[in-house]
Amino acid sequence: MATDPNALNSWETTQRADRHARDPELERLLALLNDHLHRARELTPRPVAPALPVVFVVGCARAGSTLLMQWLAHTGMVAYATNIISRFYKDPYVGALVHRILHDLDHRGEVFPDKPDRSAFRSELGRTHGADAPHDFGYFWRNYFGFGELQCDLVRTPDATQSAALQSDVAGMEQVFGRPVMLKAMEMNWHLPAIRALFPDSVFLFVQRDPIANAASLLKARRSFYGDDGAWYSYKPAEYDTIKTLPPWEQVVAQVWHTNKAVRNGLKGLPAADVIEVEYERFCADPAWLHRLIATRLGTDASYTGPLHFAASSAAVTDEMKARAQHMLERLR
Repeated sequence: MATDPNALNSWETTQRADRHARDPELERLLALLNDHLHRARELTPRPVAPALPVVFVVGCARAGSTLLMQWLAHTGMVAYATNIISRFYKDPYVGALVHRILHDLDHRGEVFPDKPDRSAFRSELGRTHGADAPHDFGYFWRNYFGFGELQCDLVRTPDATQSAALQSDVAGMEQVFGRPVMLKAMEMNWHLPAIRALFPDSVFLFVQRDPIANAASLLKARRSFYGDDGAWYSYKPAEYDTIKTLPPWEQVVAQVWHTNKAVRNGLKGLPAADVIEVEYERFCADPAWLHRLIATRLGTDASYTGPLHFAASSAAVTDEMKARAQHMLERLR
């Protein structure tokens, strides 16, 4: 069970398809860079804790979290881990400074002459394109937390010094951009109370999608990522041992249900204002609705100027598959 943030996700037990494979040389250089940054942290004064609310995106894989983050980035309400900042996962404060220098303040286009259109909202299995597009920042979470084969198993947790560093990382991003920080925290779906303890003023955007559509997207992701319906994709719930022998279709249906159940359990007891349930289908039909909720919680009166709607993605599901999924969901309930 690896604790190196550069290591493959613990749920990856099958070789990736070529187009999703990691570049070993890039991984080596990233590790070298971040080890240097980690050792130099004490040389740079930095903020201690965020002064503004921290926004965490949680929920099951393939439920629409990437589109949500791209949209939130487009609104300008929040700061976030960009594809540039993701390269500096052991010191996002420095990463944020680098992003500002190389991207935001590159007025003459000397570094990035051709900047992608953020309003295109394109991605592939959660991977976005463009220097300032949002990143899932998994390396950041794995720098502080070590996970076992099941995502509910923590084999390493941050001590007091590391917890302070984690809080400072988020505060540094907030300071550089002057906005509340948004982070994808699906890596922490089974450990949300730990996040809440570190960031008492936090907001959780719980993304949910029709469970059958969500399951169909997970099955499609297996085929794309591995070329194999039977290869597990994304985090394994605590109930993995009881569902791993099921057929692939029933597996992904159960995966959606158990993952969402874990998130709900982790969010129990939080003030209603700190949990915003994002129904993917409703969000696609009316993004302005969600903008009002988030803006109210963040205390901003910014008017909405983004897209009026999105085309909800879908995968073909036969009547026979729907019937099997309904039967599986009834058993789980």
